[in-house]
Amino acid sequence: EEADETARQLAIQEGIFAGVSSGGAVSAALKIAQEAPGRVVVCIVCDRGDRYLSTGVFAPPPPLHHSCISANLDLTLRSYQRNLKDQHAPIFALFTAPWCPDCMAALPVVDALFAERVRGGSLLRCIVSKTREEWKDASHPLRSDPRWRERPEAKGLVAVPTLAYLGTAAEPLAQPVIQGGLEGL
Repeated sequence: EEADETARQLAIQEGIFAGVSSGGAVSAALKIAQEAPGRVVVCIVCDRGDRYLSTGVFAPPPPLHHSCISANLDLTLRSYQRNLKDQHAPIFALFTAPWCPDCMAALPVVDALFAERVRGGSLLRCIVSKTREEWKDASHPLRSDPRWRERPEAKGLVAVPTLAYLGTAAEPLAQPVIQGGLEGL
């Protein structure tokens, strides 16, 4: 998923039409560069993504929803905000996980409510982790990112599913409005 998302972002942001292998290489290089500031990190990107056209890797996101993994959240948000046709439409992020039964139960409810009440808005789904263990790890980046805390005493995101209102592309909120407690939907 991370390699797919990075390959899409290479095409959208840099005009580099590369495959999933190159997406994985760039994703790994970006992580290494974050861990080793000041060092030069090099990776090889094969600019031959045309072979992936039939696979859907470069398919445009649906008009209502777009997904990303937590490691690429900031990169995806920046790209997403730049490419929105309506810069004044509301943007929401839904933090979810494929292994979470509450998330799976909440998705159709959130989708229906969103389609019915938030006309013209965008819903970005952020997959917090591939496994429950990875999410429960106290060092998970979203758990310590103060932008995503629902309560002042929390260090970051505390539960999934969680919905966040981000403002609009033209006027993003400095601090997103967080709505947790979606487990009962």
